[in-house]
Amino acid sequence: MFLRAKDGIGVYGVKLYDFSRPTGHELVPDREAAIDPFFELDGDNNLGKYSNHSVAIFALDCRTNKTPWGILSDPNGDFLGEAQWIWFEQALKRSKASVNIIVQGLQVHPDRMPFPKVAEDWSKFPKAQNRLYNIILNSNVNAPFLVSGDVHMSQLMRVDCFQKYDDSERSLLELTTSGMTHSWGSCASPQLRHHTHWYAPYAKFSSKFLMEVLHRVFQWPDIVSSSDPDNSHDSRVLFENGGAEGAKKGKQYALADNFGELEFHWDSDLVSLRVFGKDYDKPPLMSARWSLEQLSGITKIPGGNLKNRLLAQNVLRDTSSRVGWTCLPHRGASNGIRVFIGHVVGSTLLFTLLLLPCVFCTLCMTYLVKRFLKHTKKKSHLKMKNIKHA
Repeated sequence: MFLRAKDGIGVYGVKLYDFSRPTGHELVPDREAAIDPFFELDGDNNLGKYSNHSVAIFALDCRTNKTPWGILSDPNGDFLGEAQWIWFEQALKRSKASVNIIVQGLQVHPDRMPFPKVAEDWSKFPKAQNRLYNIILNSNVNAPFLVSGDVHMSQLMRVDCFQKYDDSERSLLELTTSGMTHSWGSCASPQLRHHTHWYAPYAKFSSKFLMEVLHRVFQWPDIVSSSDPDNSHDSRVLFENGGAEGAKKGKQYALADNFGELEFHWDSDLVSLRVFGKDYDKPPLMSARWSLEQLSGITKIPGGNLKNRLLAQNVLRDTSSRVGWTCLPHRGASNGIRVFIGHVVGSTLLFTLLLLPCVFCTLCMTYLVKRFLKHTKKKSHLKMKNIKHA
């Protein structure tokens, strides 16, 4: 997929020649016509591979019916519109797929910044976010998995969800993969002119440095970590080879241009996630693996703590729904002081990086002007001295 995009061919690997054919013409006379040769990256053209498993993909439109952003979060804001909510709930309940992937443009789990016009995500419309969680979890579909984009980097996130009237608890994972053309580690701007401008090297350094600092200063407890101090053995089960082979250790994020892939091992009922950079032949930037039972909530996903039940019960106590779920970041709630410090550090660093070129240019100009004035003064002094001697 990435190689196709890189070559300017397009991102869809299978052409739609064999879809919506008239009744009685279900078979394509030349079956090779339905296969895009550029998609056969490994040269394996064997069409005799079959499976009794299926993957359902639900693509949600978060723009058409979205409530306009305000200055701060809007408790009553919505992304989908009632018609799309009804369609999604009914379609999800009908799904018999082994894996159900819910794709949409905005991040669902995070609550990064208080201002929606700075960082868009579902937490800015908390009722809509909770409705999405409840539709997914109450549907009881197999292995739900969220995929999002928008933020010019890749992050693997997880929330732990608790039900009000019983001891049900399960996790819900989300992968953000963004983007293949620009990112915080290369150039955060989607405008190509910024990628070749004279200030591009400094912009690349600044954006990457700023985001690395923010990932360290802020807790951002929804981001999965490859190491859990409470249970390091379980965290090694969660991540292939403990995040080795070039995959990132610690918090699972990548700032480079990236694309993600999910591989389904039906024989062993496992799902592998990998996020690659521009060079597909190099080790992945991130990698993880789960069983279908873990993704379906039958068994717990290791590597987290699931210790938020008391906090979840406090949230659920005043709700009237008997099927209500509440979902919390799997590494616990953010510390208020830590959040405040993070915003102060982030804002200070941002303004510093923005002003630094101006300060540098001002100092250089001041230095050059002083040198020029000094040289002019010296030259004038020598001229006056020569006149006196004459």
